[in-house]
Amino acid sequence: MLEEESLFQEKIHIHIHQRNGRKCQTLVEGLADDLDHKRICRTWRKLFSANGSISTEDDKTVIMMQGDQRENIKQWLIENSIITEENIVIHG
Repeated sequence: MLEEESLFQEKIHIHIHQRNGRKCQTLVEGLADDLDHKRICRTWRKLFSANGSISTEDDKTVIMMQGDQRENIKQWLIENSIITEENIVIHG
């Protein structure tokens, strides 16, 4: 049963968006709708000591974190068994 679920798991995309100068933002897309996005964002803000917010557009929820948090987010998702490493796509 677990193998079947992992076959149909959606991919989570982690992007980095360059702002002005050296500043950047990490965007996380594709988290399941049944997860509590506000709670995840609050946890990440505390763990990574960075500001974060949630944006909803076109029925997609995107979590935006300040700074380059790609590896931190990837490790947190794997450690908390939210998704497997094969289903995480890191861009940039």
